[in-house]
Amino acid sequence: MCEAIVYLVKDGKQEQIMRDVVLLQPEDDRILLAELLGERKSVRASIQKIDFLRHVVYLTPIEENPTVSSSSGTDVITGTQGQTN
Repeated sequence: MCEAIVYLVKDGKQEQIMRDVVLLQPEDDRILLAELLGERKSVRASIQKIDFLRHVVYLTPIEENPTVSSSSGTDVITGTQGQTN
């Protein structure tokens, strides 16, 4: 299988945000992720690195305003297949 694990990298720390990712689609300043069973997430981030050998993707969050930080540090929208976000 060729699914990937996606991590969000912030301040040198990696946070796993999704496993079994089969679709990664850039959309303006967001990355749409979809996993094998249909769960979807839209993350405000940019691609830092893709490791095809290890099936791992590293994303870097895009800060809306660098002087203001949110509690989570990133904006994630989740949903399921067939829903619009």
